[in-house]
Amino acid sequence: MLTPLPLTSPRLISLISHAAQLTVLGSLAPVPPSEASYAVDLLASRHPAIKSWPANHGFKPYELTIQSLNLLDFYGGMKHVQVDDYFSADLTC
Repeated sequence: MLTPLPLTSPRLISLISHAAQLTVLGSLAPVPPSEASYAVDLLASRHPAIKSWPANHGFKPYELTIQSLNLLDFYGGMKHVQVDDYFSADLTC
């Protein structure tokens, strides 16, 4: 006979979703005016609707300065990822 798992069981949660969770903490600041149009162009390359927003929309690009990364990948609790390690990761296959 199977014993039901509690709803908070990591085994049950892993059966429902295999997605890792990443918590990113940092500070947001407006992109400097000298770089704002470049930042909007970068965003518009993924989200073209931005280009059609009216000037009075009030949109401003912001930059996140990452201070802390915490990864919950499976069992064993959160893992702290060094910010330097995150940015120096080799993404080639």
